[in-house]
Amino acid sequence: MDVFTDLFAAAVPVIPFALFTLATARIVSLSVTLVLLVFLGIGRGIIGHRRILPMIAETIGIAAAAAIAGLAVGKFIA
Repeated sequence: MDVFTDLFAAAVPVIPFALFTLATARIVSLSVTLVLLVFLGIGRGIIGHRRILPMIAETIGIAAAAAIAGLAVGKFIA
């Protein structure tokens, strides 16, 4: 069952590119991803009994750092 959950989570940012023009898909993908990261941060805060806003900020920060690292590696390799 975890495979389907992972597959769905990985597909969420990609699905808009199959449905919209490139410019629109970028905005939709980033927006949906940001909303899901906020929900993930809320969940982390609730489960960990921590303050919600710092957890949201940390979750979005980690995702942003991963995105920047991915872009940097891609530029380095290409």
